[in-house]
Amino acid sequence: MRRPISAVLAAAVTIGAGLPAAGQESPKQEWFQPGRHEFSLGGSFTSYDDNDFLLHLAGDVGYMLTSRHEVGLSLNLQFWISDVEKDVWGSCGLYYRYNIPIRNRHLIPFGGVRLVWPFGRVWPYGDQQEWYVEAIAEAGFRFVVGPSISLNLMAYYGRTYGSQCSWMGCPEDDNRIGYAIGMSGFF
Repeated sequence: MRRPISAVLAAAVTIGAGLPAAGQESPKQEWFQPGRHEFSLGGSFTSYDDNDFLLHLAGDVGYMLTSRHEVGLSLNLQFWISDVEKDVWGSCGLYYRYNIPIRNRHLIPFGGVRLVWPFGRVWPYGDQQEWYVEAIAEAGFRFVVGPSISLNLMAYYGRTYGSQCSWMGCPEDDNRIGYAIGMSGFF
């Protein structure tokens, strides 16, 4: 029951955060021009029980195809810590993001998709984990805080395809929902 409530809350906060300002004037930031680049750092934190958590850190480098369409590369690092095990692994992938034009110069909503593949995951017993791919749908807002800097708030839904083994077994096709916060610089 906890997971559906989290999904509804994630969607409501993400959508509701930008509605009051959505009707103001359109931004003319030069950093949304074709050929510009974005570098962003972000992360999320998930607590599963009193002593189990997942910390996810991400770095993206993007290229603006047009003022609304962006493609890029993503590099991620995950830390899993629990009473039973500690684990660190990474993933890399590709993303596409669409910046939604609204009439506000300080708030820019976006939506996108990404595909990531893991690397370097080693379990405490030294066994390499099987490969899988994760497809992620994301939506959020950029809050413009400077001439080429934004704070980013995002909600996401990720679905894992393939075999992902742990000490509890090998579940197939796993889902996750969450929030991420980060910062972007445009150059």
